[in-house]
Amino acid sequence: MKSKLLSVFLFLSVSVIAQSPISQGTINLNGNLSFSSQSYEEGDDNRNNLSLNPQVGYFFFDNISFGLSLSYNRISLGSVSNTNWGIGPSIRYYFEVEKVKPFVSIGYLYTETFNSSNDDKWKGNQFNFTGGIDYFITKNVALESTISYNINNDKLPESYKGLYKSLDQKSNTFQVGVGINFFIY
Repeated sequence: MKSKLLSVFLFLSVSVIAQSPISQGTINLNGNLSFSSQSYEEGDDNRNNLSLNPQVGYFFFDNISFGLSLSYNRISLGSVSNTNWGIGPSIRYYFEVEKVKPFVSIGYLYTETFNSSNDDKWKGNQFNFTGGIDYFITKNVALESTISYNINNDKLPESYKGLYKSLDQKSNTFQVGVGINFFIY
């Protein structure tokens, strides 16, 4: 009986040690949080931006993670604010390197935005193209830095008709971010 328990323990120990954090069967939880505040020389209102972007992923294959991304952004200027929520799939490919794991990612978000000044809501979508690096500080935890390019498409409500040439608003965003990534295997 002791030899069977020892054999099982050794097998489990070797299999856990041998597995890479970007191997098939691994779950990863990551995200970043950012806050910015902009003050104006003339005027009493500050522009504040809070952004939270969590993601959960699963490695169906070595080096390839399929995930679900969430996004929350709140931009306020004085008593007026825009709150934006998004959800959608993503795929991430990791390159095999020792302690540092570079990656590229593509994602899509369905978005909804709410404007507090006039209670308007509108829907849109966002396509994300991201490159980054996970730097492992432990076997299961990495600090993450990213550079993203986002293509945004929003359909504004009719109440914005006189303010913009078109209610179909397209914009591009360049973002730099930092966060943390946990790998569970």
